[in-house]
Parts: sequence; C-alpha cells; structure tokens
Amino acid sequence: MLVKKGFSLIEVLVFVAILGVFFITAAVITSFSLQNMKVSENKIRATRYAEELVEWVRGEKETDWKTFTTTRVGDWCFNSDPLESWPTETGACADVAYDLKNFWKRDLKIGDPSPADNPTQVNVTATVSWQEGGNTYTVPIKTVVSRFE
Repeated sequence: MLVKKGFSLIEVLVFVAILGVFFITAAVITSFSLQNMKVSENKIRATRYAEELVEWVRGEKETDWKTFTTTRVGDWCFNSDPLESWPTETGACADVAYDLKNFWKRDLKIGDPSPADNPTQVNVTATVSWQEGGNTYTVPIKTVVSRFE
C-alpha cells in the first residue's frame, strides 16, 4: 500500500499566517528601533550644540565681565554656526524658524546676576530644540558662570 506524506492546504496556510505575523512584528520592532536611534543621534548633536554655546558664553564673559552682566541678561537666539558674535537683538527663539542647519533652534537665557550690587555669578541656560515625527524635543544645559578674580 502506497501512503503519500505531505502537508495539507490548511497546514500550509496556518504556517504562512504565523510566518507573516512574525515578519510584520519584526518589521514594526525594527522601525521603532530605527526611530529611537535617530532621536538619540539628534539628542547627541543637540547636546553638542548646547555645550558649544555654553563654552562660547564662558569665553565671552571672560572678555568683559561688566558688559556681560549688564547688557547680556535676557534671552538670545543663536542660530548661526559657527558662533562668532552676539545676535543684534535679544529675544527667545519661540517665533524663529528652525534655522540652525535647517533643523535646530539654539536659545540662550542669561539670568539676573547675583548679588545685584556686585555680581560674581550668573545662571545660564542653553537650550537646543528640534522637531521630529510630530514631536518637539529639547536638550537644556544649565550652568553658572562666575567672575574670576
């Protein structure tokens, strides 16, 4: 007696369905991982831009502490690269397009010096923001700059 061995049509369809679900799940996980990797890469770049601004400000305060503590207090929008000079006017980057390399906004907030009569330190916050996938991401770096005697 001759017996044929093989898979029935139902068994093949179930296998193909399970295989399809596996590949769709793998594609979704891969897509999600790639998106998270891109956001992480942009966070690293944003951190570099913010740290670059903080270091530039530290150099500027060394040039003239008195000018720094009297005329530089407020919000500043630094969307040029490389950093060469202070913007012509104060103001946050809220209404400014993402101009730094067409992707980033770089905002600097310099707080009121303390103590007010003879300032020795100033709070500084550099914030870099960008939009990606319908979300807005920000990387703030807060520091205190001090006058060296």
